[in-house]
Order: sequence, then C-alpha cells, then structure tokens
Amino acid sequence: MQLIQANKMTALGMLISGVAHEINNPTQLVLLNAPVLANAWADALEILDGYAQHEGGLTLVGLPHAEMRDTIPTLVRDIYESAQRIERIVNDLKDFARPGSPGELGSVNVNAAAQRALRLLTHLIARRTTRFHTQFGSDVPPIQGDAQQVEQVVVNLVVNALEALPNARCGVTLSTCFDAEAGCVILEVADEGSGIPAEHLPRLTEPFFTTKHDRGGTGLGLAITSSLVRAHGGSLSFTSAPGAGTRARVTVPCAATRPERGEERNAG
Repeated sequence: MQLIQANKMTALGMLISGVAHEINNPTQLVLLNAPVLANAWADALEILDGYAQHEGGLTLVGLPHAEMRDTIPTLVRDIYESAQRIERIVNDLKDFARPGSPGELGSVNVNAAAQRALRLLTHLIARRTTRFHTQFGSDVPPIQGDAQQVEQVVVNLVVNALEALPNARCGVTLSTCFDAEAGCVILEVADEGSGIPAEHLPRLTEPFFTTKHDRGGTGLGLAITSSLVRAHGGSLSFTSAPGAGTRARVTVPCAATRPERGEERNAG
C-alpha cells in the first residue's frame, strides 16, 4: 500500500506540472489584456463623461454612468490582481512538484518559503479553521538548504496541525524567529487540537506510525518531515498534552553557523 501511495504521489506531481502549464496559458492572456482594457476605458471615459453631461441619463449595464466610471477601473484591477494570484499559485505548485536536485544547497529565506507553502494551502486552511495566524520574525537570517524541501516541511506540519483540529473555531499559528545565542532559525506550528498522549510523542516520526489509521493516515508524513529537517542539520521536536494542543518545533542552524559538508563528515 505504501508503494502504491508513493507511485500515486509521483503521478500526481507529473499531473500538477501539466495542469499548471495549461492554467498558465489563459492566465497570461488575462494579465496581458487587463491593462489594455484599463487603458481603453481611460481613453473612452472622456467621451462618455461629455455625453453624460450633455445628454444625461447615461447608463452602463443598467447602472448610472457616475457609478460605473469608478466601478469599472476597480473591476479591471480586481481581474488583474486575481490573475496575478493565480500565476503565483501555479508557479508555487510547479516549484513544489518539480523533482529536487540532491546535493545542491543554496541560501533559503525561511519566511519566504513558509509563505509560498501557505499559499498552496489557502483553500485547506479556509476549510479547516477561521483562526489561522502567522508571526514571521523580522530578523530571521537565511539557512543553507533546499527551498523546496523547506516548503514541504511547512506543508506537512501545517496539514498535520489542521487535521488535528476538532472544529473550525480552533486555531493554528505558524511562527518563525531567530535564536541568536544558538545561531539557529526556529519555525513552529502550534495547533489547538485534541493533543497527543505522552506515550505517543517519542514515536511521532517513526515510519508508518500513525494515530490516524481511521482517516487514511500512512504514518509517513512526519517521518519524511523529520528526515528533511535532519538533512538541513536541524531537529524536529514536539510538545503536547491531551486537550492542550500540539506544538511542532523545527530548529535549523542559519547559513552563517552551519559547517560545510566536508566538516560534517570529518566530525562524524
């Protein structure tokens, strides 16, 4: 079953790339044409204003000219901004589905990676909770790593937190900060869910261990997340109690303090 699921996820990644490409074509057309419509309306407005002044009673789609002269630019702007949002989501999906290049690490802005991940989850967040909060530290330095893998860590932790909520009135908070003394970037996802029994906490990152068998849990999400965090030289920990929610904490050394790979091997 796990192999079948892995194969399905690979196929899903290919499907996402194809669908993203198809969505991108009409989106680019909207982005290209919306400014043309805005300019055309600006050119026609002077003529319409003159006609309305002399003739009076001018209406457009059943609404008075005085109302539509301000409404139409707003509508065009909304169309353009919505197309920009679609473009961002499509690009985020393409980046998330693109196979990574093992061994190629770069400078990663954790705040930006988290924001991209959250854009992918906009619909799920809206369905699961009315109280989703973010607190991004303003002084968070970059880490050395893979931006796509950091996004996957955020997606996995946030989805896990959302699935733990008993109802939409319970909240989830994602926060980042910099521990200057330890030279580490900290990312936390805290939920107001039902919590986890103490005996289960040490096993949360074990492959195939899950408390959600009845909901189709595979027990791989947190295991993969922990593996990705360790690959970045960091650690993943949990604090929880039944009825008190759960807090997942990712601690990763910032790029300035993380040793080079050769140094890591020598140290090992």
